[in-house]
Amino acid sequence: MKNIILNLFLVLSFGACQTRPTVVRNDGVSEAHRFDYAAPPVWNASMQTIKQHLVNLEPYIFDNTQFAAKEKRKYIAKEIHGMAAASKNIKHDPAIESKDPTVKFVAEQFSEEMQDADENFTAGRIEFTRWQLMKATRYCLECHTRTRDGSEIRSASNNPPYIKTLPPPDQMEVLIAFRQFEPAFDLAIESLSKYKSSDKTTFSVERLSRMGLLVAVQYMQNRDKALQLVEVIERNKELPSYLNDSTRLWKKSIDKWNPNERLETLVSFREITKLDLSEIESMRLIPALLRHMKNPLSSEELGETLYLTGNSYDNLAKVSMLSIPEKYFELCITKAPQSTWAKKCYDRYEELTELGYTGSSGVHVPKKVRDHLSELKRLML
Repeated sequence: MKNIILNLFLVLSFGACQTRPTVVRNDGVSEAHRFDYAAPPVWNASMQTIKQHLVNLEPYIFDNTQFAAKEKRKYIAKEIHGMAAASKNIKHDPAIESKDPTVKFVAEQFSEEMQDADENFTAGRIEFTRWQLMKATRYCLECHTRTRDGSEIRSASNNPPYIKTLPPPDQMEVLIAFRQFEPAFDLAIESLSKYKSSDKTTFSVERLSRMGLLVAVQYMQNRDKALQLVEVIERNKELPSYLNDSTRLWKKSIDKWNPNERLETLVSFREITKLDLSEIESMRLIPALLRHMKNPLSSEELGETLYLTGNSYDNLAKVSMLSIPEKYFELCITKAPQSTWAKKCYDRYEELTELGYTGSSGVHVPKKVRDHLSELKRLML
């Protein structure tokens, strides 16, 4: 629960960062262009409205008694409806969408989630609505953290006192969401170095290890830091032995990683995919694939790029804050329906969709979802 609270806190804090001017460092290089990417966009009015609704809902979202209180029902319903309406009008800076055109469907998915929450609350599905509101904030984080685009976000409220009381993995999520990658990586190194099996305060070292790897590889794209993380894990004999299986695979991937290699073409992407040694290949691929999407691509090239992106995100489902592989497969079908990749994307999309509706009593896909699958299939005819 604390983890989710932090995610909402981060989203609420983004308003301050999105409208600030670009910071110029002492060496004359702007923070926004350290990696040759554009600065974050200024929020439009709809995003500011969403932020305000989240601020108003925060005390209720994380208190199930207050959220379910009858006397609060009218107020909460008004706030949820207002946020759902505003979410339909989210607009991103064209420069950002040109860097990553798929950022649009992340916003669309957020809007759909909010509209569903609005309908569910009106229908009396109170607890499910509360869960949706907590989950939906992660779409905001996904837009701001899945690549290293943009600058580090600084705010007076970035590090409130209670953050230090949280387990290291939760602290890392705060730092990652604020794009403070160096401090996030340093925290992973420090925590893994000092970990003792007898510690009274335990935390998920596997989650921390993978998050540290994600920062080093996907966000910082730094082979040396990835190797440093693995070596720290290997040196600390207090860490669980099962991590050895992962580190062996990570070292193999790092050994195959040529820091001078430029991932810019589909040929280079295919070569990385063939390795398939560990999650590192997918972490390396995602930033390159997202950059590649801004190039003029044929239907076949776009289809393959989206297929590889979907697979890469799927491989990181246990690592990344929000894994949305099915949306890349869906985009592959709608944007390149006649390509040879559309059928492959549909098969993976259908598989992931059915998996989401599979339980102990079998597979129960709602009619609305089945109809959508049929629509996608018709596009390929």
